[in-house]
Amino acid sequence: MGIIQRQSIKFSLVNLVATLIGVVSIMYIYPKDDELYGYANMLVSMAYLLLPFASLGITGVVVRFFREFKDDANNRGFLSLVLFISLVSNLIFVLAFYLFKGQFYAFVDIFGNSQVLEQNETVILLIVILISLSSIFISFASNLKRIVIPSLIQTFSYKIYLPIIFLICYSGYISWKSFSYLIVIFYVITLLALVFYLKHLGGLKFGWYPEAFRKKWKEIARYLSYNSLTSLGSSLTFRLDSVMIPILIGYASNGLYNMVYFMANVINIPTNSVYQISNPIVSQSIENQDFAHIEEVYKKSSTNLFLVGSYLFVGMMVCLPDLFQLSVKPESFAGGMSIFLFLGLGKIVDMITGTNGAIIAYSAYYRYNLWFILLLGLSNIVLNYILITDYGVSGAAMATFISISIYNILKLFLIYFKFNMHPFSIATVKIGILFSIILIIASYLPSVDSHILNIVYKGGLITLLSTLGAYYLHISEEANNIIDNLISKKNNSPH
Repeated sequence: MGIIQRQSIKFSLVNLVATLIGVVSIMYIYPKDDELYGYANMLVSMAYLLLPFASLGITGVVVRFFREFKDDANNRGFLSLVLFISLVSNLIFVLAFYLFKGQFYAFVDIFGNSQVLEQNETVILLIVILISLSSIFISFASNLKRIVIPSLIQTFSYKIYLPIIFLICYSGYISWKSFSYLIVIFYVITLLALVFYLKHLGGLKFGWYPEAFRKKWKEIARYLSYNSLTSLGSSLTFRLDSVMIPILIGYASNGLYNMVYFMANVINIPTNSVYQISNPIVSQSIENQDFAHIEEVYKKSSTNLFLVGSYLFVGMMVCLPDLFQLSVKPESFAGGMSIFLFLGLGKIVDMITGTNGAIIAYSAYYRYNLWFILLLGLSNIVLNYILITDYGVSGAAMATFISISIYNILKLFLIYFKFNMHPFSIATVKIGILFSIILIIASYLPSVDSHILNIVYKGGLITLLSTLGAYYLHISEEANNIIDNLISKKNNSPH
């Protein structure tokens, strides 16, 4: 088993455990105060929304140019260069924010209440800077084929930390303001932990080699400008809703949206692991002009992600209503299924199109992202405003689904016309038919009086049908190999 597969599996397992912890929090802790949970998510989402302006997409530069600087023990000062660029860009961002914040808040007032942001601007800016710096060390670790420990530091620990400080605040021991600064402290600890981990890997090497930078500064500058727009588009797609909901309709609605959004993110667990490992591979293949390998990665990522994503989507569509009823406050999830439907479909669209983002980002055609991002940003702002106003929280989910679909279709066509490749195959059709049938069957399954039994027997049947269908239809070579290995181990185990 290669390092990519090992790290992907470990990464997925870490995120699975983190998700299970998150589910417990979603079911039994956060419903105690929907507004407080909505407030916490607004802070982080707004930070991520502003992040592209502060970081200028520096993490993409780390992946794109890492191998070109990796010539000696100090990587020709690449880490020093990246940190210097990041610190300067963060400083310029903060100064610009305070110079033009009046105009910014006036713009926000067009859509809703800017006081939601104005009262928390210091906390939000601190989180922006800390995430910007942390992302650099995560990207360096990813280049060294290490993604598990950074996931433990950033994702897993937050799933434990947030419920603890939430309960402290809910119990009245601290104010909302103190709660927000405890979130800042978490990101300080995260940054320090990532620095020490990169040092442990032997990647914390500083130096200053201006001649190496002079050869690449124009290319790096161009890539930074376009990659920052890519990051902005991603933020507008995945974070804008969690900012516009509290501005337009309040923190409580944002709490409901983010609780369901968390559930939908379960579908994304395999996606994150595949992308973090495959992106450097795609970058290297483009550099080597190995388009056959790129197409292989493109199709395999699409097939495997669509397969796993469809299984998770169908399983959750069937089991979530019973899961919501097990919550400490089931009424907090009223309307949750319509939100999940659109968010889940958005995840499926993103998964079925495979590694399209990486192929464009690391190719000579990365400039096209400029136009795609501008269209995505404008459409998402307009869609969120119209649909949230008309349909409430479900409208935010609709806007996300539509924006993700448009964005991925544009990237799909660009890759097809420029590289003459697409991610689809006969396996794509098989997966679509298989899980449509499974969803129809599962929808007609009778329910019993116990919500737990409903989840177990319906989820179990969906798992069985999915496994048998995928195996005997030979949808994925990788999936069949995993099943064969499990069968072989079982047959060879001592009785």
